[in-house]
Amino acid sequence: DGLDEIVRTDESKAAFWQELQGVVSSLSPFASIVCWTPFNEAWGQFQTLEVVRWLREFGGGRWVNSASGWNDIADLYPGADHGDVADVHNYEGPPFQTLNGTFTKWPLPFAGRALALGEYGGLGLPVDGHEWSPENSWAYGEVSRTLQEFEEAMLALAGRLVMLLCESRVSAAVYTQWNDIETEVNGLVTYDRAPKVSREVMRHIAALLAAAHDRCRPGPPPTKSPGAPNTPDGA
Repeated sequence: DGLDEIVRTDESKAAFWQELQGVVSSLSPFASIVCWTPFNEAWGQFQTLEVVRWLREFGGGRWVNSASGWNDIADLYPGADHGDVADVHNYEGPPFQTLNGTFTKWPLPFAGRALALGEYGGLGLPVDGHEWSPENSWAYGEVSRTLQEFEEAMLALAGRLVMLLCESRVSAAVYTQWNDIETEVNGLVTYDRAPKVSREVMRHIAALLAAAHDRCRPGPPPTKSPGAPNTPDGA
C-alpha cells in the first residue's frame, strides 16, 4: 500500500468491497450518476488503483474521481490510471489562502485529468428560528451576522472563483453547501429549507460564472453541416 493509504484488516477489506459492489450495482441504473467517487478526504482510502480499475470495468463507463479532497496518490504511482478528475478542496485556508492559485500551488501531477474544486465556500449565516442547535452552530468559513454581509461575502467569493476558472480552466466547482446540516450553518438555505440568499444575488453569481466560462473557456469553432456550401471566407 502507498504512503497515503491505510492498511485494512481482511474483514475490513471484505466489507469495503462488498459495499462498493452493492452501491455500484444499486445506482448504476440511474442516468443521473455520471461519476463515481470512492474516497473523500482520505477517509478509509486504500487500494486506490485497484478500486479505479474495478470501477473502470464494472462502473458502466462513468467517470472516476478516485480521491476527492487532497489525498491524491498520482505522485506515488506515476503513469498509473488515477481516474478522470483531479479534485481539490479549498476553503481558503493554508496552504492556499485564496481560491485563485489552487492548482498552481497544488504540488501533485494532474495532466490528462479534468480539474475540479470538489469543495469550497462554507460561508455561514445563522438564521434565528431556523437553526438545528443554535448554541452549537458553526461554519467552515467566514460567519456573517446579517444577510447583507452574507450576500456581500458570496459575491466576493464568486469573484475569486471567476479568477480561478480563468486561471486554471477548472471544469467543476462544488459549493459547500446547498442546505444547513444540523450544526453547520453554511447552507444557501436553512436546515428547514428557508432561503437565505435572494434569487437576484444567485442569478448574478450564475451570470458571472457563465460570462467567465464564455470568456476564458471558448469552445471549438462551429463545424459546417454535411453538404453546406462554402462561404467566401472559406468558413
